[in-house]
Amino acid sequence: YYGVGIAYKYMGDYPKALEYLAQACKLQVAIYGAHSHPDVAHSLHQMGLIYKDYKNYPQALRYLEQSFFTWRACKGAFHPDTQAVKSDLETIKRIQQRLAAVKRHSTPPQDAATLGAKADGYDRLGDSWLRQQNYAQALGFYAVALELRMLAHDNQPHADIATSYENLGLVCKKQHHYAKAQEYYQQALKLWERCAGAQHPAAQLAEQTLAQLQALQKPLAQAARCEYAGELCLSQKDYKQALYCYAKALQLYRSVYGTAPHMAIMESYSALGRICAMQGAGERAIQCYEQALRLSKALYTPHQPHLDIATIHSCLGMLYMARKAYAKAVTHHVQALQIRTAVYGDEPHLAIAKSCLSLATAYHKQKRYANAAVYYRAALAMFARCKQSEGPLAQAARRKLAEVAALCPKQPQEEKIQSISRP
Repeated sequence: YYGVGIAYKYMGDYPKALEYLAQACKLQVAIYGAHSHPDVAHSLHQMGLIYKDYKNYPQALRYLEQSFFTWRACKGAFHPDTQAVKSDLETIKRIQQRLAAVKRHSTPPQDAATLGAKADGYDRLGDSWLRQQNYAQALGFYAVALELRMLAHDNQPHADIATSYENLGLVCKKQHHYAKAQEYYQQALKLWERCAGAQHPAAQLAEQTLAQLQALQKPLAQAARCEYAGELCLSQKDYKQALYCYAKALQLYRSVYGTAPHMAIMESYSALGRICAMQGAGERAIQCYEQALRLSKALYTPHQPHLDIATIHSCLGMLYMARKAYAKAVTHHVQALQIRTAVYGDEPHLAIAKSCLSLATAYHKQKRYANAAVYYRAALAMFARCKQSEGPLAQAARRKLAEVAALCPKQPQEEKIQSISRP
């Protein structure tokens, strides 16, 4: 149902798209129940975007807010999909605020020239934000300009409306959101053909841009197929073929994004690191994860904790543990724990318990028994909060705590930790 709904969306048949996406969402909720799941979040997000294209902003906000809360619950506040929905929400809210401001300060009825002049002003603001590479702000101002131009020309084909669609397409293209950019340029091309003819230079330029976007999407589609094949090979424990598939995906992403940092490239390096670790190629796995970590620093600001980065640190910590580089293992496990604590806050989560256990194990190997005891206790406290006190990991932590307690009966000053151990 979801796939058919998306197909109808790209065909421009929004009623059919909404019908199938709503059915998909209903089935997904029936399958996953009260648990938040990315599939549900995807369906809600797509429905919100369709209502946005319909200019039904209240409905769009309703679905996008549900998608945002679902993503946040299952992936955390700083996951790329959570942030993407948040950006869409902020864009719609800005559109509503600016349209309301235009309405408050306007004396109806307004003629086309007045509305056009206001649209030009919003375009200039959009241009300014675009030059500063603040794409979310640019999208908001360009979207208001489009609304004003559609009002000015009573939704009839006009070159100004086509230009507004091109502005929106340009911002999406700079964000590497090629599918969305293609939608805007298709709208622009239709308008240019209707109001100026297919041979008009603007129509031909829009057609060339569409061809470029389609050419860019081909390697991305191929990369997605390679990743799918890679996961299939992993499920069959064919690590050599899985490594080839993900290396090919990385090559395809590089052909599109070049040397610029991009999430897809970072995830490809992470996947390659995971496969190398499964093969026992620890040195190569470390190189791949370190590269992914360098990219993450270019993609995220220091105050933006992200679970994918925590996973990379955790994997590096385990790899360094296997190589008996305990000091480096401690450094990475500390980073993973700090990020997970920042993302989940006071909420109990097994990932925090596992980070505490990994860190305790690294301290144990270093014979820093007091610190190890602190984090074994923190892990046990978090397992208890997650109702996993009798699980195998909690039992292992309990045994290890007894070991370190015997090794240091007189406990020195223990390392202070955050509220993760609070019951």
